[in-house]
Amino acid sequence: MRAEKLNDGRVKYVEEFKNPITNKRQRVSVTYEKHSKKNEKLAQKELILKIEKKTKQTLTHKKNIYQDLTLGELSKEFLKDKVELKNSTLDTYKRGVNNLFSAIDKDIRLSKINNTLLINNLIDDCQTKTNIKYLKILLTWGKENDFIENFPNKPFNRVSKKINKTDKINSINKKLYLEKEEVNKILEDIKSHKSYYGEMIYCLVILLINTGLRIGEAMALNYDDIDDDNILTVDKTLFNKNIQTPKSISSYRKLAVNDAVVECINKTKEIKKKHGLDNTNIIFTNMKGRHTSYSQLHKILKEYTGNYGFHIFRHTHASFLAEMGVSLDQIQRRLGHENDMITKKIYVHITEKIKEKDNELFRSLELL
Repeated sequence: MRAEKLNDGRVKYVEEFKNPITNKRQRVSVTYEKHSKKNEKLAQKELILKIEKKTKQTLTHKKNIYQDLTLGELSKEFLKDKVELKNSTLDTYKRGVNNLFSAIDKDIRLSKINNTLLINNLIDDCQTKTNIKYLKILLTWGKENDFIENFPNKPFNRVSKKINKTDKINSINKKLYLEKEEVNKILEDIKSHKSYYGEMIYCLVILLINTGLRIGEAMALNYDDIDDDNILTVDKTLFNKNIQTPKSISSYRKLAVNDAVVECINKTKEIKKKHGLDNTNIIFTNMKGRHTSYSQLHKILKEYTGNYGFHIFRHTHASFLAEMGVSLDQIQRRLGHENDMITKKIYVHITEKIKEKDNELFRSLELL
């Protein structure tokens, strides 16, 4: 058994074993919050049980090994294997697989996917990078779990693909963050709606812009999560109206917030009172005083502002901090992750803009 440290600080314990039918090496793993002697012993016991379970399944279903399943049937087996994941992660896999089958035929037999040319044809049919990603995940899992027998050694050598025109346009036009003028325009648009949700979403956007919280983290907030020193505790998230633990260890954090955040949180109490709602401990509620659904808020936001989603306010917070000279490491800690390519991309873009402004200033100097 070996231990692998993950980017979020957790540790993954891995053990290998031989498949009793194919004699090929396979691996099982379990993840714990931190490395310790106690966790190491627990992991060893858990891995032994996992190996025994997989070996028993393989021997019990020996006659079914390499049966000629379809891609759709393979996806069902794949999702069964992921049931122990968090609901949010499992739902992401389900959506990814469903979107994949909107582009390719799920009735293709696995026995037909036996050479690189056929796999490349499937890649071309995928149309988007995300669909290609899930095709690779699905086929690789199928090979590793003995559902696909004759599989090329390097099936995904060719990365070029045909992307449909709409996907290409969306990719080009997709904004990573907003400028201050755009934020002010969005806030004005939202403020013009005097309904309960209009007023609550206005406060929500103020909070997101000033904290960089994920939308699930913001929707899970209670009034007692902020103390008298303007320190906001982030220790939970909302998914499908259910409170869950945060995305990772680094997502647990305490944030110092400005007066604008405190004012908007206090404002939500006035809004509820104005619309005749009982004030519960939950900050952002529906009209019944309970957690509201993300899909409902997202629909209203798009109705008010056009094509913007809540996540862009998180990226915008990162861009504002970069403009103020806050380091990338500080920004990532505030956002609750250790390594994020989009944040890095925003940071590099903003710092390059600042450098170019400096260059323009120095080019125009007339000292003598």
